[in-house]
Order: sequence, then C-alpha cells, then structure tokens
Amino acid sequence: GATGTTPTNTPAFHAYKSGNFSPTISDATNTKITIFTTETLDTDGAYDNSSSGTTANRFTVPSGKGGYYQVAAALNFYADNNDMRHARVMIYKNGSVAMTAYGFVSSYAAGTRHLQCDIAGMMNLNASDYLEVYAYLDTNGGSGGYISNDSQGLRGNYFSAFKLII
Repeated sequence: GATGTTPTNTPAFHAYKSGNFSPTISDATNTKITIFTTETLDTDGAYDNSSSGTTANRFTVPSGKGGYYQVAAALNFYADNNDMRHARVMIYKNGSVAMTAYGFVSSYAAGTRHLQCDIAGMMNLNASDYLEVYAYLDTNGGSGGYISNDSQGLRGNYFSAFKLII
C-alpha cells in the first residue's frame, strides 16, 4: 500500500533482545526464551514483552484473528569454551514444539564459539493459540552457554509474526 496507510496484515509484532547482557542457557535442555523485550511493533497488543511470568514473550492470537501467519525467530548462541555440539531454535504452539530444524549438529570438533540459528515458516493459527520461542544448546563440556550479546549480531536475537493476507 501507499506510505502512511494502515497495514492489513495484522496482527503483526516484532520483538528483539536489546541491552548489555548475555543470558545463560542450561546445557542440553529445551529452554523458554524471555529476552525479546524490546518491541519494534505490536499492532494488536497481542505480544507480551515482559521478561518474567507465565506469558512472558508470548504471542497470543486475538479473538477473530485466526488464519495463516508468517512466523520467525532467531538466536545467536555462544559457547564460552568453544565447544558447541548442538544448537536449535524452536517455536512452540500452545506449549508444544510446532516448528524446529537442525541449527547445528556436530560430532564435536573444537572451535565452535558463536552460531546464529534462524527459523521461519507459515503456521495456521486459531484465536487463542499462543506462540513462544524455545532454545536448545548442548556443549561438549556440559557447561551450557549463552545467548550472545556480540555487537556483530545487532538485533539478531528476535521473534516476530504477522498474519498473511489471503
């Protein structure tokens, strides 16, 4: 549409991690991610950008807004001991894995310190369905790792979705 018009592919939201911190992630454990607290937009107020609580970093499809959505999430993983073996980003729907892919799997060759994992795709969502981002990071030493605060990954840790116009 023309500049200045209201988009019709709503609800739409985009949230990302900002600030100077590198949160830890437990080793080899599916972990809910609640660091996407800075919103670029949230047209319907359907995304909870709080960092704690049951609904933190949750997108809930508003009443009457079911349909097909383009969904995306990304994380920059960091293994302090350069010993990353397996990393994945997952999108959960209503508390269960609904979208995931191999981000990185290795038989372990020393030296993997940073890795960007992205996932995107379409989902058919009903009103009241909710989406959250989970991550999995396995290190060779078992110490886990971090979500990176590296300046080369600016806005690389994000979660977004928008309704498709069909």
